[in-house]
Amino acid sequence: MNLLRNRSTSAHSGLIKAGVNLVYGNSQWANWAANAAPTPDSTDQGLDRYWYHYYNPSIGGGAPSACNARAGVAKTYYSMGSSYRQTAFENLGFASHYLSDAGQPMHTGLSFDTFKEEQHLQYEQYVDNNWVSGCQFSQCVNSNTVIKSVTNPSQAVKNLAAFSKPYYSQLWAEINNNPTNFDTITTRYITTKCLRETAKYNAGLAKYIKS
Repeated sequence: MNLLRNRSTSAHSGLIKAGVNLVYGNSQWANWAANAAPTPDSTDQGLDRYWYHYYNPSIGGGAPSACNARAGVAKTYYSMGSSYRQTAFENLGFASHYLSDAGQPMHTGLSFDTFKEEQHLQYEQYVDNNWVSGCQFSQCVNSNTVIKSVTNPSQAVKNLAAFSKPYYSQLWAEINNNPTNFDTITTRYITTKCLRETAKYNAGLAKYIKS
């Protein structure tokens, strides 16, 4: 599942776009990756939609393997030269989706049940509505200057999930306790913290494909 649904204001798109721009300084490459990033929410169906978009450090999940597979394809195409750049960065966008999911506490928390709850969708819509306006969460992503070292995309997903999971219970409670207006200091804090860390890993994943 994506944090956001509109590609022009999508967290998935914005995270990898910022990462590619930071590493390569190439807006075309960044746009290729950004446009592809939300796609797995449409192409992954049935149980794949849950399994490959989830990873709990305690019980597992498919996000690490999904990210690793797509990143491997991106790396291969990047090594083939300029004629294959678009394919490389589109696959990087796909890979980044699974990585970024691991930065969202409801993708790393207690169980798959969180996918089925209205609160999950409400939170993703909240981030959507506050990406470029309101809280302007995109600012903490676009201002990132840190590139995490990513030598194994699968492990990167696991590391990011270990970062976001501790925020799950607090975020879940915050939304449940304020179902009509959970735009609280706590919600903003958790969202910003997780997005900042996820931005660092997206930059690292972008750099990985040329290594």
